[in-house]
Amino acid sequence: GTDGNNDGTAAPVADVSVAKTLIDSSPYATGDTVTYTLVVSNLGPDTATNVEVTDVPSNLTITGVTGAGCTTFPCTIGSIASGAANDVTITVTATIDASGNFSNTASVSADETDPVSTNNIDDGTDGNNDGTAAPVADVSVAKTLIDSSPYATGDTVTYTLVVSNLGPDTATNVEVTDVPSNLTITGVTGAGCTTFPCTIGSIASGAANDVTITVTATIDTSGNFSNTASVSADETDPVATNNIDDGTDGNNDGTAAPVADVSVAKTLIDSSPYATGDTVTYTLVVSNLGPDTATNVEVTDVPSNLTITGVTGAGCTTFPCTIGSIASGAANDVTITVTATIDASGNFSNTASVSADETDPVSTNNIDDGTDGNNDGTAAPVADVSVAKTLIDSSPYATGDTVTYTLVVSNLGPDTATNVEVTDVPSNL
Repeated sequence: GTDGNNDGTAAPVADVSVAKTLIDSSPYATGDTVTYTLVVSNLGPDTATNVEVTDVPSNLTITGVTGAGCTTFPCTIGSIASGAANDVTITVTATIDASGNFSNTASVSADETDPVSTNNIDDGTDGNNDGTAAPVADVSVAKTLIDSSPYATGDTVTYTLVVSNLGPDTATNVEVTDVPSNLTITGVTGAGCTTFPCTIGSIASGAANDVTITVTATIDTSGNFSNTASVSADETDPVATNNIDDGTDGNNDGTAAPVADVSVAKTLIDSSPYATGDTVTYTLVVSNLGPDTATNVEVTDVPSNLTITGVTGAGCTTFPCTIGSIASGAANDVTITVTATIDASGNFSNTASVSADETDPVSTNNIDDGTDGNNDGTAAPVADVSVAKTLIDSSPYATGDTVTYTLVVSNLGPDTATNVEVTDVPSNL
């Protein structure tokens, strides 16, 4: 066959293959980093040259490629000799893009004839070495107290809860709760919420999709008030710290000053008629309509046409008088009894007033000055008129004599006597 006939040249044959293996085990979530290997083999019989390896990801973003001199895809390996001892391993890291199935299709080829093409691709259709990522939604809640201080018991305050989803996936069945402390919630509006807990069907990722809930509440008592807002969703949440806003940062909470609605009501015990110099008795009933205890309750009483002669009750002996505290409620009313003397004829009255350290929401009942026409009076004038006669002439007297005497008419008061009538009835004169 040296003449060139009936001889031939055989092309090299290399049965190259690729097998991928997902290193990380489930569960998987959006944003997770996963690692897998591509093992490139040559089952021979000849050496494979210019071995090109490709990897096409699905729902994955490749972030790193190492091994066999590869740093990206496609990657060409100069040669791989036949046999398992010459296998080449490429390590790939990737990030899961979104929830759902993720995979990759690895393929290999060489310059040589490949007798078996079925093992040149590993696309995961065998169900191995792929995965399914659960959706991830980083939901958060932030509360803001709208009303500024000062705050008092019974005040209505308004605050907002802004519910956000930082993604990357849509959050579903978003449950918002709000637990008040020293507050009674009176209204909930926004996002379809009317009470707590409230479920929002879904919130897409991104600030543009933030949801605002407005809450109104009444401050129950004096002291600190706050609320703890929380949010959750069906999806995996990668950041738990922003799921609660409880005010521990010192923002958006407040302190309410105590409120005590103190009042005073006076009652004149003695009924008319009244006269100058009479002693009258009246009571001052000091009340606290609450809601908090009143402290350092100062009671004053300013008389008009009266001179106070006695003060008793609640530890008071004079005015002004300070009562240490009065709890809320009619059962805790305090009664002060006052005696006074009417100074002169005409109207007499007194102006009683009360105050306390606490904020008083109703000032109109802090004074009882008698302008309502009750519990005051009018004293009739008093004049102690007298007459004293004096016989001027001295004895002896005889029939027919003329005698002279004087009548001295006096007014011992205290008022001026008017229309003073003097009579004189003689005997044997």
